[in-house]
Amino acid sequence: MTLMVAIAGLLVLLFAARIIVVRYILTPEWIDANVVPQIESAIGRQVRFKDISLGFRGLSLEGLRVSDDPAFVRDKLSDFASLDQLVLKLRLLPLLHGRLVIPEIVLRDPLIVVHRNAAGKFNFSSLGRHSDDSGDSGGSGGEDAKSRDSEAGMGLKILAEKLRLQNARVVFVDEAGATGRFSQVELRRLNLRSDGVSLEHPFEMNASMELLTSHGSPTRINLSAQFEPLAPFLGLDLNIAKLDGDQIIAAFEGAPGPASVKDDGSHDATKPAPAAKQTTKSGSGSWDVGAINVSAAAHIGELSVGGVTFEQVLCEAELINGTLSMPKLEARLAGGEVSARSEISFRAKLPAYQAKLSVSGVGLEALAELGAPYGIKDLGGSIEFEARASGSGVPDLDALYKPRDRNHDFSIDSLHLRNGRFSYTRVAEGAQPLGFSELALRANDVRLDRPFDFENSGSLRTKQGTASRFEAMGSFDASIPRLDLSVQADSLNLDEILAALGSRRPYTGEQLAGDEEETESSEAPMPALEASLILDLEQLHSGDLLLSEVHSKLSASGSRVSLDEFTARVAGGNIEANGVATMTSPLPGYRGSLRVRDVSAGEFTQAFWDESRGVLTGTLGLSFDFSGQGFDSLMLRDKLSGKGEIEIKEGRFSGSPLMTTLAAFTGVEELADMRLAESGGTFEVANGKVSTHRMTLGGSELRVVFSGEASLEGALDLEAAIGTAPGSGAPATLDPTLVSLIKADDGWIELPVAVAGTIERPRPSFPARILSAKARELLPQALSEALGGLGTSPEDSGPRGTLAPAAESMRSVLEGIGELLNRNAP
Repeated sequence: MTLMVAIAGLLVLLFAARIIVVRYILTPEWIDANVVPQIESAIGRQVRFKDISLGFRGLSLEGLRVSDDPAFVRDKLSDFASLDQLVLKLRLLPLLHGRLVIPEIVLRDPLIVVHRNAAGKFNFSSLGRHSDDSGDSGGSGGEDAKSRDSEAGMGLKILAEKLRLQNARVVFVDEAGATGRFSQVELRRLNLRSDGVSLEHPFEMNASMELLTSHGSPTRINLSAQFEPLAPFLGLDLNIAKLDGDQIIAAFEGAPGPASVKDDGSHDATKPAPAAKQTTKSGSGSWDVGAINVSAAAHIGELSVGGVTFEQVLCEAELINGTLSMPKLEARLAGGEVSARSEISFRAKLPAYQAKLSVSGVGLEALAELGAPYGIKDLGGSIEFEARASGSGVPDLDALYKPRDRNHDFSIDSLHLRNGRFSYTRVAEGAQPLGFSELALRANDVRLDRPFDFENSGSLRTKQGTASRFEAMGSFDASIPRLDLSVQADSLNLDEILAALGSRRPYTGEQLAGDEEETESSEAPMPALEASLILDLEQLHSGDLLLSEVHSKLSASGSRVSLDEFTARVAGGNIEANGVATMTSPLPGYRGSLRVRDVSAGEFTQAFWDESRGVLTGTLGLSFDFSGQGFDSLMLRDKLSGKGEIEIKEGRFSGSPLMTTLAAFTGVEELADMRLAESGGTFEVANGKVSTHRMTLGGSELRVVFSGEASLEGALDLEAAIGTAPGSGAPATLDPTLVSLIKADDGWIELPVAVAGTIERPRPSFPARILSAKARELLPQALSEALGGLGTSPEDSGPRGTLAPAAESMRSVLEGIGELLNRNAP
């Protein structure tokens, strides 16, 4: 009974002492004057509060504010941390048994702002700055250890029966992006609940929150956690119904991340940092690995990243003894599966990593948005591959394939594309997309530091709906980079492909003359790629021209593209070509040569001149050396130049507007259907015109020798000498005297004709210049012949008889020339 009275008296004294301490000693003014300065000195920040009260049941604090680093103050986000209300309830009796029991801890509307400035510095880096700087890390570490030992020796057991975090906000502000653009990510409506929080045994926590960026709607997140304080170990489990990763990426657009940090080798993760923390630094990036071990799992119903949507995402990760590993990452993607695992160790001087990615049966339609900027749509088919990566230091993507960088290794063990298809839509205006289908790609041991081989096959469908089957084999060396490719196809329609891949912006002469800057800006730079292509086709269609047994070899290096070989069978003969193109700005340049032997003249020329159908027959030979700039038809017209030679044997030239008009004009009917035995000559191309000094058409009885020029648009400015062989008869429209006088030394009668107009509508005339010159040549000749016959007959004696023959001959010549000149009138 005495003991009970003593205990009751002790409790009364404690109760009375507590009333005195709470009401008269631990007042808000005393705390503000004595406790707050010590806290401010410890954290290096200003601390203020509206009210604090201590009662029999515990502590209540309202309006707590912890100021931000002055270098980071921004308008409404001027505090580093704030708290509307903190409620801390206590029980005194368990203290008698060495236990601190807290029935409830409630934090209402807390706000924490994490801010990184343009220099990459965080606002929390200055917290505790003064205390950290006192003494060296080794000494303070020893003192901390002693302090922890002494605290442990007290044997005080702490238990918080209820922990509540209500409507918390965590704001991440970043200004360190390369674009200098302010970005913000916020966790809001963060509510946390935990019962039985203890430092002796594991306890659980449950939380819910919203993730919000300035680029989309909020994402709801539910989280459960388990914490083992003695291990120590933290386990996290997140559940997210739908997450738009692009929102988060956009929020920190341009901010330097691990993939963009350069490894300068100045750090050493083997040396512990203060507070028993291992720190690995590289450039502006850093990794902090503390003594706590963490395991996390995330379940995401739908995740969108970079235009690709993953479903049923499961990610497991853990940080154990300085090693960050992701033993499992699984997701469904477009009817297929994606899985990955990785590990990063921070226990060496440089962080070491290894990763594996597996993709199986994923439909290409999931990548549609990735292909859209490159003009690729209607993706289909499935892909599977296995990829590995390993190395030390930061995995700089630019250095993965550099042979001199042995710190990183990347490979694709196997790559398979099955039944693929897509349409290429970035074609010339008005052209139809190019369609690829039945694509099959196979590659093994794909490496970026040495060559690897691959195989591909499929079909190409052009505008007319005709499909061409092709098979390709090649090798690629990314370290140069260099692509070697050999393609075999049954048939291709060159016109449709070139029409689709033609210039999207037509060339005009004005652009070259006065808009050079705009023309130059439209040129896309050539990739730094070396390549070779061997193309073997059974058939190649170009207009009405059909080539067979086509063999072509091309090579490219930088801006230089070479046609090293081109041979084919065409129109019963052979064609060979080679050339070089330099893809420079403002206009690409080229040079080359073309050789045609023993081809059907009519069939060959129809591919370039539709009006020649049925006009020209025979065997054609052609050689042409050329150069120029640009590739569309207008550029070819203005910039193509070259020299060539043409030969036609055993053929006919009939039904052409030019020769038909000449036949009617001169009366030489054979011109309308001329036999070509040995015809041809040389020609030149320049400034949009084809010119010749001598081009002969005809045979042993009738010939036409052309000189002059014709524009590539069809305008004519020609002179022709129409000749008939000795004994074949002169044109009936010519005066016999004139015919005898214009006869050449070899007995051919050559009638000069000028041709203007166009190929479709030629306008022939007898050239006054040539006829005047011929008159000056023939009149003396006629007079000489007349005078040479004087005195041969008595009847011709006397003055009148002497002049009559000469006058008659000259009159015949003049009348014949006049008759020809009169035909020039319309």
